[in-house]
Amino acid sequence: MIMKASEFLRPMVGLYFVGLAVIMAVTVVGYFAFPGVLAKVFISTIGVTLAVLWIPLSGMLVCKRLAQTEA
Repeated sequence: MIMKASEFLRPMVGLYFVGLAVIMAVTVVGYFAFPGVLAKVFISTIGVTLAVLWIPLSGMLVCKRLAQTEA
């Protein structure tokens, strides 16, 4: 079945930005909640890593959902 690009991109963009907003909000709260330089570096590193990994993960989740609706 041939799909339009909007059928794939719309849920992916929505999922990506919602997930990224949650990751960044948790990172900012964690950054200010813990004192000390090492804790701030650790929290920031985890937040940036999760944000970068969220890009392919959100794409895989959308592809999985589209495959289930197609079958």
